Amino acid sequence: ALPITRATEVRFASSLAQAIDLPQGAVVATVSARLVSGREIELPVRAGIDTAEWAWDRPDVRTRIRHTRPTVALSFPVAGAAYEGHHYLATLPLPARYALDGLRFQALAGMPPLSLLRVGVVDGATGRAAGLSLTAAYVSDTVRLAESAATPNVRLFEVLRGLGRAWVVESLRLLPDEGTLERFLRGPTRAGIDARHQALALAGDAEGVELPPGSRSSRADLAREVGGRLELRAEGPGLLVVTEGFDPGWAAEVDGRPARLLRINGGVMGVVLPEGTHRAVLQYRARGLAAGTLLAALAGLGLAGAILRRQI
Repeated sequence: ALPITRATEVRFASSLAQAIDLPQGAVVATVSARLVSGREIELPVRAGIDTAEWAWDRPDVRTRIRHTRPTVALSFPVAGAAYEGHHYLATLPLPARYALDGLRFQALAGMPPLSLLRVGVVDGATGRAAGLSLTAAYVSDTVRLAESAATPNVRLFEVLRGLGRAWVVESLRLLPDEGTLERFLRGPTRAGIDARHQALALAGDAEGVELPPGSRSSRADLAREVGGRLELRAEGPGLLVVTEGFDPGWAAEVDGRPARLLRINGGVMGVVLPEGTHRAVLQYRARGLAAGTLLAALAGLGLAGAILRRQI
């Protein structure tokens, strides 16, 4: 698990064992980046690109190995040998900048064992990096979970049933900065937040936004989903909450007219609805990431090496 962290890429140092016959580009594992909305983005880990045989430079291996040597993150001496072993740096770009709260690695059946040395995420917009912890520090998905009780050592969560992919809330609470927002998401019950009735947003993201008088909580239905297009029916007045990750590539219409799309609840989408029953359409058009790669060191993103023979 991760603290709620905004990121544009996943980085890790790893190596393979007994992988001499693995061809270039073969997918050996997957990394799933979990958004605070609950959505997961799956990224492949490829031989010769993201990782490689640790003994790639051993003379008898170098002449037979079927994949290239990627960027080396760390080299280490091999006892009694004249060559060095390596761990390799992988940089896996995300489609956009997202708020993440976890990473999940899955080894693929029949593939050589993968050893992880360090794992983390990097935010290209700020240069900040965060390391992965194997122990879940907290649950951040307030769309699906509501904190019902807490002690210094134990936190209990209630699964919010019946909300589905979208619903309408009656209140929008504006917060001054991302630090405050993240604290509210970590402890929604203590902050008096009920995701069924209230949404959270940064004041800068929702400047000038006011919900209509008489706003109330109600249901919303996903009528159709095709590719990057969502069609919904919802009852206003209120704020329509859609549990799809916010991205600048999304655009919204309400009853055929352009509508302002808000980033709410740490990374999902919201649209203000007037009184009445409405047809809301959200359309996604992909935007390219800014050119260039952030050269952030992985030092400090410590994670004990582990052999991935099972999902972690």
